Amino acid sequence: MKNFNRSGKSCPIMCISKLLLIMRLIVCISFMLSFGLFAAPSYSQDAKINLEVKAETVKSVLKLIESQTNFKFFYNSDLSDLDKKVTVSFAGKSISEVLNAVFAGTSVGYRVLENNFVVLSSAEMLQQPVI
Repeated sequence: MKNFNRSGKSCPIMCISKLLLIMRLIVCISFMLSFGLFAAPSYSQDAKINLEVKAETVKSVLKLIESQTNFKFFYNSDLSDLDKKVTVSFAGKSISEVLNAVFAGTSVGYRVLENNFVVLSSAEMLQQPVI
């Protein structure tokens, strides 16, 4: 003898339909959350840097940028142009504008990576394709 609920359906069929409904809801919520993560603006595009430095080395300028922002710089300390003294003044500028001015007239290039990492190297090395 089968167990019938008030609607006249047997219990296993009702349990399966509830399970399918729950699975559909989970899939829909997962899609909405994942698309929301991709739509979030990245920090590197929105970060504005205010900086005023007189006759400081490029290394110290990079440390100041790290202290003001979420950017982290990776470089070989043997790069000779990092000891060059620079005088710069910026208000509300992007990281690209600041680094272009700081490294103007040097052989140092940069690449801004995901998660706000900035890799510094010779400009020739950065032009080679990444494998």
